[in-house]
Amino acid sequence: MTREHTRPPNPARYLPGFHAARIQALETETARESAELCERLPSKTEYLRDQREIVGWDLGQDATLSFVECAGGDVARAFHGRPMCLDNLKARRGRTS
Repeated sequence: MTREHTRPPNPARYLPGFHAARIQALETETARESAELCERLPSKTEYLRDQREIVGWDLGQDATLSFVECAGGDVARAFHGRPMCLDNLKARRGRTS
């Protein structure tokens, strides 16, 4: 897998050396300690955090941002994330708010 494999319409990917436990720790830390809140709705909250190192690829570019979406209802919520590059529209929207 290379950065070119993440060009649209393909999804963003973590670097090949990132294993499940490392990804879970990164995403958990983003949701807990995020300095930037992208969007908050009753059904979801989005978080963005600059990792200051390459964590994956997005849009065929190096991705240094950790993006996490926490969604669900009142009873149960779950989160998932992905690496994000600075040129991603969602990242730019979050970084300007």
